[in-house]
Amino acid sequence: MVKGIPPLFKNSTFENFIVNDQNRNVFLKCVEYASNPHGFLTITGTTGSGKTHLAAAITKGIPPVELSKEQKIIKEKEIKFRINHYENSNNESDQQHYGNLLNYYHSNRWRFRASNIFFISTIRFLFELNNSLTVKKGNAISTLEYLTDVLRHDCIILDDFGSEKLSDAARKNLFFIIDECYVNNKSLIVTSNNTIAEINNLEPRIASRLSSGQVLYLNAGDYRMKIKI
Repeated sequence: MVKGIPPLFKNSTFENFIVNDQNRNVFLKCVEYASNPHGFLTITGTTGSGKTHLAAAITKGIPPVELSKEQKIIKEKEIKFRINHYENSNNESDQQHYGNLLNYYHSNRWRFRASNIFFISTIRFLFELNNSLTVKKGNAISTLEYLTDVLRHDCIILDDFGSEKLSDAARKNLFFIIDECYVNNKSLIVTSNNTIAEINNLEPRIASRLSSGQVLYLNAGDYRMKIKI
């Protein structure tokens, strides 16, 4: 389940990304990451080169997450209970439920859940954090609670990093989220118009963390302008 992906990129996939000789290597690396999303992936490049499109496409390919041993035990008990409930019923609808549940159980799909993915532009992320309290489901929560909630996702995507002037508070919050992903081996995707060297000049600690993973440079001109031409 993907949270926060902009409507403009909801239909962005690997299939409708325009691949050419300039971006082919980056494209293939992103496809590979989507199938095995571990660690950090930073996509840098010029404006309009397709960085956000690729980040959105990755979310479509991230595989389900296997449940923990304890979660599997609970889920299996639930399914078996429902199977037993419908097994001896003479009701046609119940028998259909029984057959569907039996097929579901033997398919082992129940052992997995959909990946939880959090997609947000860095500007919006900082805007929400700048508020002393962020509203969630009608309740006010602290900045730390907001950050903790973000970190519960299996994969986090910070889009368009580096396009904003950072205050000291913004630096701390961004480093906190990136460092937490780093030390907990969580999947993080960052897109930026800035190279790692440029990020290093501004935020060396963040650049160091991002450099621990894959860093891809997308030099393919303005993707949007090419479409119009």
